[in-house]
Amino acid sequence: MNATAPAAKKNSAKSVEPIKFVAPKLRDPRLTLLLILSTYTALGQFVFYFNIGFEQLLLTISITGGLDFLINLIKRRRVEIPLSGIITGLSLGLLLESYNNIVFVVAGVWSIASKHLIKFRGVQVFNPSNFGIVMALLLMHGTVTVAPGSQWGSEIVYSLVVLSFGLVMSWRVNRLPLVLGWAGGFVLMGLVRMSLGQGGLVFVLGPMTGAEFMLFTISMVPDPKASPSNKVTQVVWGLSIALIDGVMRFNEMRFSMFYALAILCAIRPWFEAAVERVFNLTEGQTAFAGINSREPAAVLKDKAAV
Repeated sequence: MNATAPAAKKNSAKSVEPIKFVAPKLRDPRLTLLLILSTYTALGQFVFYFNIGFEQLLLTISITGGLDFLINLIKRRRVEIPLSGIITGLSLGLLLESYNNIVFVVAGVWSIASKHLIKFRGVQVFNPSNFGIVMALLLMHGTVTVAPGSQWGSEIVYSLVVLSFGLVMSWRVNRLPLVLGWAGGFVLMGLVRMSLGQGGLVFVLGPMTGAEFMLFTISMVPDPKASPSNKVTQVVWGLSIALIDGVMRFNEMRFSMFYALAILCAIRPWFEAAVERVFNLTEGQTAFAGINSREPAAVLKDKAAV
């Protein structure tokens, strides 16, 4: 009895972790993305005067940032600036368009919930912003849409600047092959659609200069927690997004790239396992390597590039 009592007290003390205060590092690539989205937001508010109200942006950021902060505090015992939550809120606020404020609240909750709750063997499955947009479009049909890229104006210089920063950020998070695969695949599918009689060159490739395409490319596609880490798999992943998107566009489906990414994310474990087999990748080069081998979830989580 006397020997077990100290051990019980020791285990009890270990179970309660102290709250940690964590400051973001200057080299954190999320800061770069936050700067890009904030600049885009400022341009939209004071230069292009796009339709989304400033109060809707604040509401969305408050929901996503506040919820992300609370979950990190409760689950991880960490007090930190919710960079991911703020980025998610900015993405939703910039891309969604609705006159009903409840749309932004619900989409924000869905986004953060997907980040913390929808996991496969401990690995995040969906990009939060993309998940929130897709759920809003599917379940709140008629009350919400994606803001048209035309509201940002036709100045190509803005797109080129944002694209340049986006490519640098993608390189920093080791997702440049993925982004290039997606962009190259989009061009290829556009040429295929044009050869099949669906519009001219401007029609099929014009979306690449719009804000919708840019924000999707720099903030959703290269998400390191919701995309493959192996370079070969990244290229196949990017091409697959473009393939699904191109087929949907050929069938005149709106918001196709958001749906394409969501579909791939939903099957990501099996997608990575299939690529591993086809290209004979050695075990451990993909986040879900060994998915068919009953490997313990904790081991697979350690392998994931998160």
